Amino acid sequence: MKNTAVWLTVAVALSGCMIGDFGGHRAEPSRYDPPNKPGGRMCSFQCRNAYDSCSEVCHLKERACTNEVQTQAIKDYEAYARDQYRAHLPVDLRPRDFERLESCAPTSCVASCRDHYDNCYEKCGGKVTRSSSCKALCF
Repeated sequence: MKNTAVWLTVAVALSGCMIGDFGGHRAEPSRYDPPNKPGGRMCSFQCRNAYDSCSEVCHLKERACTNEVQTQAIKDYEAYARDQYRAHLPVDLRPRDFERLESCAPTSCVASCRDHYDNCYEKCGGKVTRSSSCKALCF
């Protein structure tokens, strides 16, 4: 009973303010006031499911990109090491020195998912208020 009360308190505190970390990427905190009608709440639940799916696709694309970048970095490193060996020079670099992971960041993809989520949530009757700070337990 005591645990239930604690979790209920935490859930109520967080219900008015989404955590500012959407899909692992820092986002401005927003306040999400749920729709008044049960149908609107079900609709907003579907919006969240769509957001989760969209975000997962972004992360899958990021992982695929990272794999491609790392595969290319190994090829580039091997070519560099061969050239250094042939020239009787030391091999000072490592494979990660050839990685260009900045092209794989999913930030804009996840931001697009969040924008769609916010629009969907509002169409369901909820209210989204973006702010630069949260008032209650927003980490």
